[in-house]
Amino acid sequence: MARPGLRMRRVERGPRPQVVNTWGVSSSNKLAIRISMTGMRLSISSMRMRFLRALG
Repeated sequence: MARPGLRMRRVERGPRPQVVNTWGVSSSNKLAIRISMTGMRLSISSMRMRFLRALG
């Protein structure tokens, strides 16, 4: 399931990994994390579409 592009992006962010410990985190924070992750996924897919369109 893990995409190599996602891993590269994680390394770009810095020493702190993208995956956050959800233990002891409030439900609202969990929701925010989930939203940010889905947003990243959407942006990656849109970037890929743009790239494929440019190639084609």
